[in-house]
Amino acid sequence: MAKQELKIEGKRENAMLVTCAAQGTGKSYQNKLLICKYVVDKLATKVRGRKVLILDVNSEYGTESFGQNGIPPLTVKSIAVKDVRDWE
Repeated sequence: MAKQELKIEGKRENAMLVTCAAQGTGKSYQNKLLICKYVVDKLATKVRGRKVLILDVNSEYGTESFGQNGIPPLTVKSIAVKDVRDWE
């Protein structure tokens, strides 16, 4: 089956990124660059920026961590586990 046949216009696409490497190799830096590219509208190709859900157990992806060291600024909305409704 050709790639063009697999593409369905107007449908949502789920993606997941997991980064594993040794400490100090630039995982957080690279992820922040990827996130910034993913959320921005691409006018040339008419692709809208998308929302990102970050599971940040080490508090590395707050608003203050973007906008420095060559990473574009980005406003991050944080939620706590207590803010998520229980499953019924």
